[in-house]
Parts: sequence; C-alpha cells; structure tokens
Amino acid sequence: MAQRSVLGRVVLLISDNVKIASKRCRATDLRRREILDAALVCFLENGVRDTSMEQIRIKANASNGSVYHLFRSKDEIAFALFVEGMQRYYSRVLDEMSRKRTVRTIIRTIIETHLNFAAEQPGYGLYLTQMGVANETGEIAEQYQIISDQFNNELYSRLAPFVKSGEINKYPAPLYCALILGPTTHLCRAWLKNRIPEDPRSMTTDLVEAAWKSLRVIDS
Repeated sequence: MAQRSVLGRVVLLISDNVKIASKRCRATDLRRREILDAALVCFLENGVRDTSMEQIRIKANASNGSVYHLFRSKDEIAFALFVEGMQRYYSRVLDEMSRKRTVRTIIRTIIETHLNFAAEQPGYGLYLTQMGVANETGEIAEQYQIISDQFNNELYSRLAPFVKSGEINKYPAPLYCALILGPTTHLCRAWLKNRIPEDPRSMTTDLVEAAWKSLRVIDS
C-alpha cells in the first residue's frame, strides 16, 4: 500500500510538472507571437533598418528580458517573420493546388490564392514582398532560397504530368512560378504600395489567361 501511495504521488507530481511546462510553453508562444506582431507593425512603419529593438519592445509591451530571451537581435526577428510568412504562404498555395485536377484549374488556384493572401493579410504581404526583393546576401537570402527552391520543386511535381502529356511546355522548374505568378506578384506589390487603385482580384481572369498562354503547347 505504501508503495502504491508513493507511486501515486510521483505520478501526480509528474502530471503537475507536465501541466506547468505546457502552460509555460503556451505563454512563451503567445509572447513570441506578440513580439513578432509588434515587430511587423514597426517594420512597416519605419523599415527594418530604422527600427530598434526598443521600439519593438515598447510596441509589444514586453520586458527587455522577455524580448532578448526569445530573439537575440532585430535581424533575427526580421528573419523569423519572413521565413514564417513565406512558409505559411507556400503551404497555403500548395494545399489549395493539391485539390485541383486540371492544369488550368491549378493555374487559377495558384493565382487566386496569391491574390487572396495579399488582400487578407496586406501588412504581411507587403513585408514579404519587401524582404523578398532585398537582402541579396546573408541568412535571410539563404533561407529564402531554400524554401523558394522547395516550393518550385513541389510546383513542378504537380505540373510534371501535364508536361508529359503535352498540355504545357517543358521549362526549368523555377520558370513555372515566374510565368504563373510574375504579373500577379507585380500587380499585388503595386497595389499594396498604393500605386494602383484597382484591386488585383478584379483582374484574376486576365491573369489566369496570360499565365495559361505562357505555358500551353501551341499546336503547329
């Protein structure tokens, strides 16, 4: 009986410790999210270069200790925001695309998902656009290249059967993304920077048709 009692107390203690650890983990995740969200606002207002860790700390209503416990520097925050955003974007595109069966519906879905992502999360979309065309060297550029290559390879694997069947032309894998999303990305960037008034989603059909024409095999 004594052994069972001791064992019971040990199990209870372990259970309590697991609950405490889980609670701390949730609190840490929440604080990390708050810091990243605050940083995004600061980066959009001031630019990454002109934003300080102190500005991010104040915006997040966080202590110095909690900020530096999670992130060593402003650049690490910028890097985390960028990689998280690109992974979220790529995952969404690939998930939506996986439900389609024809090459034209795949192309439309890729373009529609990009347009919707930009419209639903304009701040994030603008930040990803700015970071994607900057930082040609360094950790952000390297990580961006890795996840970009992964996306291009996944995209090509979905389009490969249509290349084999002769519906679309064979190109190097990275070119498919450029041909499908190039004009869409350009329009979204201009719209997010208030350079054009029209919502790019109103041009979906034209964007899809242009992408299709750039990929389809023309019978001679």
